Amino acid sequence: MANVFLVGAAALDGELERLRVIGQNFANAATVGYRAEISVRPAVLFSTVLDNEPPATVLQSAKLGALRQTSQTLDLALGGPGYFVLKSAEGYRYTRRGDFHVGTDGLVHSSKGYEVMGSGFGSLRNLDSIEIDHDGTLFDNGRPAGRIDVVEFGSDAVLVHEGGGVYSSTSAPDSSSSPDVRQGYLEQSNVDPATETVQMMQVVRRVGMVTRAIRAYDSMLDAAVNELGNG
Repeated sequence: MANVFLVGAAALDGELERLRVIGQNFANAATVGYRAEISVRPAVLFSTVLDNEPPATVLQSAKLGALRQTSQTLDLALGGPGYFVLKSAEGYRYTRRGDFHVGTDGLVHSSKGYEVMGSGFGSLRNLDSIEIDHDGTLFDNGRPAGRIDVVEFGSDAVLVHEGGGVYSSTSAPDSSSSPDVRQGYLEQSNVDPATETVQMMQVVRRVGMVTRAIRAYDSMLDAAVNELGNG
């Protein structure tokens, strides 16, 4: 009988995780390149609760954010799937946030200071006029000068948001076969505040329903115990 309380607690845990994700989406509604997250949790069953129910999986919405033109040379957006590759002290990171700049070391860096990865372009300190093609190829005064890396993950890959539109993953990505790099644009967050508000209201309603069910069951147990005591 106590399993009813375990199922209720597991259901509440799932709704609280969804509420955390919704809160994160709201907080990043203005973050360049941020992708709204969706919490996917298996249905709560007696067997899964007793066997340590697997945690929720957080996935990123594949919907593209709106592109805002900036005309800045190293503002880059992706018009299709994929991520730019960054190098941090903790390893590779991935982002769709393309507000890049040339650092004092002559290398291209992200807004968080991570080095933007690519092949062949090396230091941009001495490049004169930078143009970037849709496939990520850099041109200096019309001469190819390297290529910005763009990668894609499989559908089962899990990316963890570390803040500022930067993600980590234990899954290995593949090089994008057809990147669509847009120079002079930034992709806006794809969070839809109206959708998040509706989902938050649904979570609040479900939490209320589960809480009332637990209280009703608890009252039923109290009545049964009292009845036994009077017998």
